[in-house]
Amino acid sequence: MKRLPVILVLLLMWLGAAADEVRTLGISDGLGSRKIYQVDQDSTGFVWIYTQAGLYRYDGSGFRRYDVGEDISSRDNVKSATRLRHDADGRIWVALRDGKAYSYDRHLDRFEQVVDFNEAMGRNVRLHDIMPFSDGTLLAGTSGGFYLWQDGEAKLLGLEGERVEEIEEASDGSLWLLTHSGVYRAQRCCTSMERLEGLPDAQYMDIYEAGNRLFLGTFSEGVIVYDLSSGSVSRLDYIPSVPVRVFCKSPEGDLLVGLDGAGVFRVDIGTLTCMGHYTEKEGHEGGLAGNTVSDICVGNDGSVWVSTTTNGLSRIPQQGSGASWLKHVHGEDQSLCNNHVNVIYRDGDGDFWYGTNKGVSWLHDGRWTHFLTGNEGNVVLAVAQDSRGRIWVGGFGMGLYRIDKATGAVTKVEDSPLQYVYHIFPEEDRL
Repeated sequence: MKRLPVILVLLLMWLGAAADEVRTLGISDGLGSRKIYQVDQDSTGFVWIYTQAGLYRYDGSGFRRYDVGEDISSRDNVKSATRLRHDADGRIWVALRDGKAYSYDRHLDRFEQVVDFNEAMGRNVRLHDIMPFSDGTLLAGTSGGFYLWQDGEAKLLGLEGERVEEIEEASDGSLWLLTHSGVYRAQRCCTSMERLEGLPDAQYMDIYEAGNRLFLGTFSEGVIVYDLSSGSVSRLDYIPSVPVRVFCKSPEGDLLVGLDGAGVFRVDIGTLTCMGHYTEKEGHEGGLAGNTVSDICVGNDGSVWVSTTTNGLSRIPQQGSGASWLKHVHGEDQSLCNNHVNVIYRDGDGDFWYGTNKGVSWLHDGRWTHFLTGNEGNVVLAVAQDSRGRIWVGGFGMGLYRIDKATGAVTKVEDSPLQYVYHIFPEEDRL
């Protein structure tokens, strides 16, 4: 579920666009730096961007900076090693190279330290990657091996003395580990490790499994493809010999390959043919913000976010759908209830809710249903869905209402002091 705040006189809702309608975001939009290391999206729709100037959150209209640790060094080699991850609940985690890991607390709206591996292990370590779980446990790739953080203790799982730089989940539930000396398959939370034999000597930077193939990004050897069935090795000859920073699956099922210096290649996973190439264009119109790609993230809406280390962030809309204009038509019930839209919310069923200056409109299977319109209407500023599937609506001087999707029944929360509600955030059985 996600909430996208927006105020428009007329609502133009983009459901998708052609690939040449790439939008770039940078310092002029409020981002603190052109140099971006990672980008990720949480379950509520916020996009998190880690830059040379720190961590920023993008809500669809602007950026907000968050502090993560008061004693972070400003040196590039520290911040560039910072890793953004999200757990199964969509909560954002940050791993700093200095050995500390943080998670975002939605109630407090800040990052809280979860573990300091230096204290837990009794020595200075570098933290290269984490795999967080909803219960607070972590798998950690460090400068001294592969560790499990659980119940306040750090347990060595294997590869003692190895620099474990990346952790990725395999299709069978095991894990792929990238180290300075090779590639390993590990069983989750146990000490069984198996080295992948037959790979050429290279500095491996990212890994992606698809079918019986393993795609390996290297520093100077391009993309190496390893056949898990036969053990054969091949290369994608159209990928240049520059650092391959990231792999990501596109909404269409292709493989996006981000390169430091050559933009983004789109690869057909089945045939291994090149399906497209995104690069920087003069003025950034129709192209990426830069060719120095550091990370790629596919958003909840199918758009593709591409970060660069030289010129900010690019957003590539989902392809192939065109645009649809939603607006109020006087006298037509099957239209938006009002053209002044304050909030757009997508619930767990995929239905959209539009909070306007005269009530809220629900779009389900192409049909409109309107609530809280009345004679004067209500200025709706907040919409959310709780764990039972009920819709909660609040706004300016109107109090708090609950809508039952199944019956259409509307219930006002009586005697509530909350007459002015600007945002609703559900957490299990609480609001």
